[in-house]
Amino acid sequence: MSGGYGVVFENFPQHADLLAASGITPDHARARGYIPVDTKVRLEGIGVTKAGRNVPGLLIPQLRKDGSTWGY
Repeated sequence: MSGGYGVVFENFPQHADLLAASGITPDHARARGYIPVDTKVRLEGIGVTKAGRNVPGLLIPQLRKDGSTWGY
């Protein structure tokens, strides 16, 4: 059921299914910057602690009022 979530979720249908089951539309996921991750290196690069580098996972940014990211 990954339809509508686009190329970003093409290889991660389980994440697209999870978002759809949670009522999160493809437009909302794109607008909020949701990204599937499958390497611990990527998580390390953005400062996720070693204990939190579980993959595969769904990276969900925490946004300020102005839309800038302050964490994950």
